[in-house]
Amino acid sequence: MMENEIKKAMEETGAKDPVIWLERGLHNSPDRLRTALQEKLDALPADETAILAFSQCGNAAIDLVCSCAKMVIPNFADCVRLTLCDKPGNSNMADIHTLYSSKGWMDSDRSMRSEYMRCLEKFGPEKTDGVYREILKEYHNFCLMDTGAYKIEDYAGKAKETAELFHLNYKTCPGYIRVYKKLFSGEWDKEFIVKTHGESLTLDDFYTRGAAPLL
Repeated sequence: MMENEIKKAMEETGAKDPVIWLERGLHNSPDRLRTALQEKLDALPADETAILAFSQCGNAAIDLVCSCAKMVIPNFADCVRLTLCDKPGNSNMADIHTLYSSKGWMDSDRSMRSEYMRCLEKFGPEKTDGVYREILKEYHNFCLMDTGAYKIEDYAGKAKETAELFHLNYKTCPGYIRVYKKLFSGEWDKEFIVKTHGESLTLDDFYTRGAAPLL
């Protein structure tokens, strides 16, 4: 979902590492995402370092086993908190009453907007609107994150329409690729979790190292 931000961070750091992209739809299914990730990890050479450019993400990272020499992952509860973090220690910048988005999420055929449209076609406007009002009853805002990895003006119209569709207030906020740049530069301090061969990621790894649980 953060492909544009990852590519920009790699470009700015000069990282030339090969990238394995996974199907976007896996983000909505943590168990399937975990399985796909483990398969990719298991296929890496034994002396390789695996750089995971995501985060805890609905517990998808939990129980991943380092099959290679080293595995590194940002120490954040989810990609929103990772992207909103402007400096070390600010990992809880996300408002739990705000639905965040970016170019990657807006373009995805598995985004909440895309799911809404499929539901609309199948069940009609009245039932669909009622279902989504219930799903989003704790949310007040729809926020498009301006990460600098895409032209936000190209997505403002669609984002505003989405906010209106969900009966939410539209807003924008700054986003950052700072953590991704550190990840690709090898600056693996307390904002990252590093595992060696045979070790697995646990929930305690994230909690004890400063990440907040996804609410």
